[in-house]
Amino acid sequence: MRDKNPAETGAKVAWVVGLGPIHGTGAAVAKRFAEDGFTVVVTGRSADRLEQEARSIQSAGGIAISAPGDASREEDLLAILSRIENID
Repeated sequence: MRDKNPAETGAKVAWVVGLGPIHGTGAAVAKRFAEDGFTVVVTGRSADRLEQEARSIQSAGGIAISAPGDASREEDLLAILSRIENID
């Protein structure tokens, strides 16, 4: 059973799937959500790129979590959703 869930705690969470190439649309969307006070979860297949983007958001004062995985694979999606569910 789940202890908490962002929708129930009032947490503002944005899940951005795919950052795109360097300076891609997904990265811009993630940064905008962070500027608007959301905790941003960035997801994609490139763990290094995700970590880089999460650090960029954090250095600008935002909250970002890197959650690598392939959104087309069920087991990856379940792992990512589990991380999102535990955000306060």
